[in-house]
Amino acid sequence: MSMQSIARLQTKNGIVYVYARALPDLSQFPIRKRTKLTHLLVWDLLGSALYAQDGLRHLRCERDANGKPILLHPYWQMNLSHCRQAVVCAIASGTGNSTAVGIDVETPRRVNSLVYQKVCSAWERQALSDSEDEIYLFTQFWTLKEAYAKYTGEGIRLDFSTLDFRIEPQTILFPQPEAADMECVQICLDRAVLGVNKPLILSICTGYSETLEVSCDCGTVYRLERRSYAAN
Repeated sequence: MSMQSIARLQTKNGIVYVYARALPDLSQFPIRKRTKLTHLLVWDLLGSALYAQDGLRHLRCERDANGKPILLHPYWQMNLSHCRQAVVCAIASGTGNSTAVGIDVETPRRVNSLVYQKVCSAWERQALSDSEDEIYLFTQFWTLKEAYAKYTGEGIRLDFSTLDFRIEPQTILFPQPEAADMECVQICLDRAVLGVNKPLILSICTGYSETLEVSCDCGTVYRLERRSYAAN
């Protein structure tokens, strides 16, 4: 499966490249082996992306104090994700907070409604109840929360129900103080982009920039919009 460039996020102090690759059919393998093969493929994608952008090979990686994998490199950082259909990576180059990045990808699929109670805010639960396609909308919420938790390094320790995302046409709203320090982009890919069976929803969070240019011609792009909010 070939690597595909999905998007480029140009900030004032750096740049984030997003790459993806479709997963082969691994259904013939036991679940433990499928998991191992998927992990190998997502790390292989990272290696291909770093080589494509900067000719880098054999970089070392370790985990930070929060357990987040980081590259031992002065100006490149990364984050990885995978789902049943694809593997994705974000590689960020720059200075300061511009290299902090989190990414998540998922295909829309039904989950138990009890999950809504555990990971969604009250506003999000109401939006899901009102939605004509709650499966798709939940996946939009979920990937945003995952990308944010990976961006901050909090991971699964973060209570997802405290994050209150809102989706409008090609717009992400995040009426919380944390929005002042971050950028957030979501890309909804048609299944034809990677030749997979289902559409993919991909979310990226990175540090705030006074300017942000998003280059993507293979999906619908949602961007974080900062507004003044009335008290809930």
